[in-house]
Amino acid sequence: MSINSRMKLKGYYILIRVDLDAVESQLREGEKIVDGHIVTASGIVTEAIDNERLRKGSQTGTVVQLGELAYKTAEFTTGNWCEVGDKVFFKRYDGIAVDGEIFGEKGVHYMLLNDSDVIAVIKK
Repeated sequence: MSINSRMKLKGYYILIRVDLDAVESQLREGEKIVDGHIVTASGIVTEAIDNERLRKGSQTGTVVQLGELAYKTAEFTTGNWCEVGDKVFFKRYDGIAVDGEIFGEKGVHYMLLNDSDVIAVIKK
């Protein structure tokens, strides 16, 4: 079951699936991410990726869903800054980290952002 069938955004929010490669760049030597948890070089499963690591490392992701009011205020005179499916760059410390496990998606992380938190669309 997809996230879009399990959640409908309201208001000015945007849901972004986080690119975990940015989080992986923060790992210590020998660490890796397995099912959303950090595993040490010796195979010890440590904490799940916490909000702080997610915020520090995540600045890019793919837009999954837009709230019905996203980009509808007078501030956005040129229309939507992004669309579903766009890869975007967003402000590092804004938003709410959401673990994909609540939607049945192990090892996937999302950020729930305001529409104005998107800084740029990354061209393919």
